[in-house]
Amino acid sequence: MTLGMSAPGLPVIVVAGMTDANNSWEATMVEFPLHDEASAPDDSKALLAEVKRHNGFLPNLYGVLAESPQALAAYQATSEQFLRSSLSRAAKHVVWLT
Repeated sequence: MTLGMSAPGLPVIVVAGMTDANNSWEATMVEFPLHDEASAPDDSKALLAEVKRHNGFLPNLYGVLAESPQALAAYQATSEQFLRSSLSRAAKHVVWLT
């Protein structure tokens, strides 16, 4: 995984992966735009601003998911449900890191 710049100057995260094209595996590179509150689609901006306010910074995962407001909202909803789980604080920390 590397951090680069896209043509319009938006940072991107580039991940090497494998795709199944015509029943054969070939290496591929996928670029994920890394958004902030200014560059994100309108439907993602409010949630990004809230995450940044809460954390003091914007985690890259949120910046990538912002490309799809639906994916960003789904991740946030899943995170909120997980935080309300009965797991101990230590167990939650372990799950987040693995």
